[in-house]
Amino acid sequence: MTDPALGSLAGSVEPGSSVLRSWALAGGISAQMTAVELRCADGRIRRLVLRRPGDHAPADAAQREQRLLQAVRARGVPSQTPLGLVEGAGKTCLWLEYIEGQPDFRSAGDGSRVQQMAAQLARIHSAASEDLSFLPHQAQRLEQLAGWQASPARVAREHRLRQVLAAGWPLEPRRQVLLHGDFWPGNILWSSGRLVAVIDWEDALVGDPLYDLAISRLDLLWIYGQAAMERFTAAYAAESGDDLRALPYYDLCAALRPGSFLAGWAKGYAARGRPDIDVAGLEAGRSRFAEQALARLRA
Repeated sequence: MTDPALGSLAGSVEPGSSVLRSWALAGGISAQMTAVELRCADGRIRRLVLRRPGDHAPADAAQREQRLLQAVRARGVPSQTPLGLVEGAGKTCLWLEYIEGQPDFRSAGDGSRVQQMAAQLARIHSAASEDLSFLPHQAQRLEQLAGWQASPARVAREHRLRQVLAAGWPLEPRRQVLLHGDFWPGNILWSSGRLVAVIDWEDALVGDPLYDLAISRLDLLWIYGQAAMERFTAAYAAESGDDLRALPYYDLCAALRPGSFLAGWAKGYAARGRPDIDVAGLEAGRSRFAEQALARLRA
């Protein structure tokens, strides 16, 4: 979008404002996000984010995200404030509050930050599902996972994991709660050591909190290491009071989830200043993660 187009769209939130600059924001797989700096009619400088659903997103994607963010914020989870819907370039777009903060891919393995992450994930999972019927259910994601096509080599490597999962399938949620769906360091913003926002709710769904926890655990293992992953898990258990006995099954699901995407994920880590997290390291970490889950199930 050109600046004049952005200025016209911004008028729905800040009448009489003018665009000073705009820039693309990384993150999100189903939407384009543009940060916009405005000079308001009263002289204030204000920053907003315009989230434009991608071509393959549902027609009501912006409306659903606005509704979800309203529910999330009502439960005390720090996240972007939805400011309103606007029609632009043939799409219904969503204006969001711009939050000053950055993801942390290096130091968040310390005790304070791990504790904050665990506390926020537990808070997300405290949200019951009664008013979230517009979200997909974890069963849909797990069915998708089971049906993903894989290369013969990967199928051979994953055969044992699938066999073990088959014995406990289907994984029935013990309780139905709000899940972020992709709670990892790339979707967490920090400022001065404080967690200021959980962003990118495009994978949100309803289901068992262990589904979310397992996804977070594998990402933390890759980025911060085994000790940070274990500290996070213990802090989450203390915050949530959840029974983690079924966690190894969900860990196996998380280990299968990357599929053939590891090369693309490695490029994403490199772009975020972590070229040391390469395909070989991701595969080794995933294998170790799966072996730990299998060992716990045997025990």
